[in-house]
Order: sequence, then C-alpha cells, then structure tokens
Amino acid sequence: MKIGFCALFQRFCVALQGRSRYIYRQSGRRKILSGTHSGSTDIGWIEIRDDSGAGTGKLVPPSVEAIRAQLFTEVSDMRRRVEGGGIVLPSGAVILTGLDDQNRVSAALASMERFNIDAIDFKAASGWVKLTVAELAGIGAAIAAHVQNCFSAERRHHEAIAAQIDLDALAGYDTSQGWPGNEAWKGTQNGEESA
Repeated sequence: MKIGFCALFQRFCVALQGRSRYIYRQSGRRKILSGTHSGSTDIGWIEIRDDSGAGTGKLVPPSVEAIRAQLFTEVSDMRRRVEGGGIVLPSGAVILTGLDDQNRVSAALASMERFNIDAIDFKAASGWVKLTVAELAGIGAAIAAHVQNCFSAERRHHEAIAAQIDLDALAGYDTSQGWPGNEAWKGTQNGEESA
C-alpha cells in the first residue's frame, strides 16, 4: 500500500483554499479538481471538510471517483472546444461550428430553400464566399457530421474513464486524444471563442 501512496506523492499536489478542494499534477499539465491554485499545499492528499465547509484536519488520498469526475468534466469541456472550433472545407474555407454558427448555417439554408434564393454571400471564418443551396447544404452536412463525431469521441472517453478503476491510470489519462482529425478547432484550446 505504501508503494501506491508514494506514486501519488510524486504525481499530485493538493492546494486547499477556503471551502474548495483542489488537486494538481506536479507537471502542471492537468488540474484534477477545478479551481485556481493558491493557498497551502499538501502532497497527494485531500482534506476532509465537515458540513459547514470547515476543514477537519483529516487528510485522505485522492479518490478514483474524484479524479473520474474531473476527467468527465475535462472531456466535456474538450468536446465543446472541438465542436465549436470549426471545420476546414476541401476548398480551404474555415467554417466555425459553435452553436451560433450551426444555427446561422441552418437559418440561411432554410431561408434559401423557403424563399427560393439561388445563392448567398456567406462570411466564413476564412473570408467571404458565395454559396448555392447545394453548397450550403453540403456545409450543413459537414457541420452535422463534425458535431456527431465530437459527441461520439466524448462518449468513448466517458466510457473508457468509467471502466477504469486504477488510480494511477486515471491520473495519467490523456483527454486530448481521439478527437475528430480536423485541425481547425485547435485555435479554441486556450479559451478562445468562435466568432
């Protein structure tokens, strides 16, 4: 049992602040529980809080459930970034795919079909293009496929995380792998929003 805890000491740093509990990997690559890093630190342990939120002084190792919950959150956040980050069409045009962007394409397509409009000027992330109904429908289909691929990747991650029972394996789980291959979304990794 000491060997397992030694591995935890090498991998985690816990920062306690107020009523919140935080776990950080020493490499700084991933925070295991959300929040900002400040306050006192203890390596590899989480302080138990009572119902009022006051610290009890009792420390426990990070749990599989706590790490699993944070990984689920990370994966869902990554899906939102990838989903909204855009797609690159064969022509090289970059089309953003955030929810507003999805709705804008759907509304434009519906208006073109309803009012029998042959072509529209469309502002893609990479610049202006003139699109026919068929071209916009193709973009809509590409966006729908991209969004579905993002949700499928999120599901695969969630299932893999849920099936994992080893604390060290969960601590080393890489949430950045297995997403749709389109590279347009990478600009949203640092919290940038689609426009």
